[in-house]
Amino acid sequence: MRSPRVVTSALTAVLALALVAAVPAPAFAAVPPSPEDQRSHQQSAWEQEEASRAAADAVSVATISGSIVYRESPAAEATKVASARISMWRLNTDTNRWDWVDVPSDAASTGSFSVGVPAAGQYRLQVFTDPLKKMGPVYYGGARYFFESSIVTVAENEAANVGVIELGPRYFDTARLEGPDRFATAVAVSQAIGREDRTPVVYIANGYKFPDALAAGPAAIHSGGIFLPTAPDHLPSVIATELTRLNPARVVIAGDENSVSDAVRRQIAAAVGSDTSVERLGGATRYETAALIVRDAFEASGSYYAIVATGANFPDALAAGPAAGRMGAPVLLVDGAGNLDESTRALIGDLGIEKVLIAGGPTTVGPVVEADLVNRLGQPGVTRLNGDDRYRTASKINEWVFGNEDVALLANGYGFVDALAGGPFAGWIGAPLFLSDGACVPYGTWDGILARQVSGVVLLGSAATLGPRVEALSVC
Repeated sequence: MRSPRVVTSALTAVLALALVAAVPAPAFAAVPPSPEDQRSHQQSAWEQEEASRAAADAVSVATISGSIVYRESPAAEATKVASARISMWRLNTDTNRWDWVDVPSDAASTGSFSVGVPAAGQYRLQVFTDPLKKMGPVYYGGARYFFESSIVTVAENEAANVGVIELGPRYFDTARLEGPDRFATAVAVSQAIGREDRTPVVYIANGYKFPDALAAGPAAIHSGGIFLPTAPDHLPSVIATELTRLNPARVVIAGDENSVSDAVRRQIAAAVGSDTSVERLGGATRYETAALIVRDAFEASGSYYAIVATGANFPDALAAGPAAGRMGAPVLLVDGAGNLDESTRALIGDLGIEKVLIAGGPTTVGPVVEADLVNRLGQPGVTRLNGDDRYRTASKINEWVFGNEDVALLANGYGFVDALAGGPFAGWIGAPLFLSDGACVPYGTWDGILARQVSGVVLLGSAATLGPRVEALSVC
């Protein structure tokens, strides 16, 4: 298979991906928006139904029209595109968010479009085609990223024509967040978020063992916090320095003293100072620890959704973390080989969970657990998302939760620390996390990236974990 065209950015420019926007490729913009300024991506399965119901009652008060062409190169002749689709957002002046507008899937099927809009105001448009085609997505104004796109201002009863929107060949911007080891990489990811205010919470877990960390990542996303790993018997200096910089209001240690020692707790307290609360959430088992973390982070708000994943291994839970964060939901860890444990049953009831996504196939979360969930929530309340391997399972999860996304994160599917540290960054920018082999990009991941209409890919980890062929997006 021919390799995709890739533009590699310098690490300093990569921080721009926190903006989900870019100045002309390959350089990315550098200042992340606050979460409330980000667009609403109501394009995925979990949000589409509600948005479509609202749209059914909407009355069009104006139209936006135009035509779509494809140009292979600057010197080539433009040809009409008869199979494009349109996404559209309207600025909600009350929330300062760009709300997704329901557009018929066949609105641009002839190469021209005229779309009714429900209100006067400011709009942004994206045009895209079948992900297997060679055409890359583009926003109105020729931009590759949402916040660099042009705005269409429409008055009531106006027929606004945006002229010709031109598609070009698909290519990808790539960037890497890395350090010389897992701890330095986690710090690089933390700093990419670029918070200017005090960090509300930092979750810290053993950087060499995954169980306690799996629930901490989604909790950090939900709480607007950070995840940092530690050695079990000492706090790495790079982590201590980052804790001082973050100045968190609270630090939560995930796991008991056998996972993160009391010596590390004292070193954490010294790094953050006396005005930071340092707490430990650790149970007798990994499942009890996970339940404590979930309850601590989600009990006040509750959650309609949850993702259930095995706590016996980590791949399915890695992609589930950012997906859960997108939905404002927890990841519930279970012993997939047994029954649904009492702590998980209690969490489902106490948090008001009504819809559960099972991450992984029946060999990881067994049919007995699924049957227990169905008995509690009903068949419509349980959906299993799985593929033939860890890569396709991650893509299935992302397909269900995410719509078209400007940026995706890529982490090694056989390690856990880089992906978990990347979870809060993914949550900050609203991006899916895909898994990769260390040597090349598996087909299951490649298909998922294409389906999400991604333009920029951020690699989490050094070339030792994601090699040069992965950075070149070479498919295997």
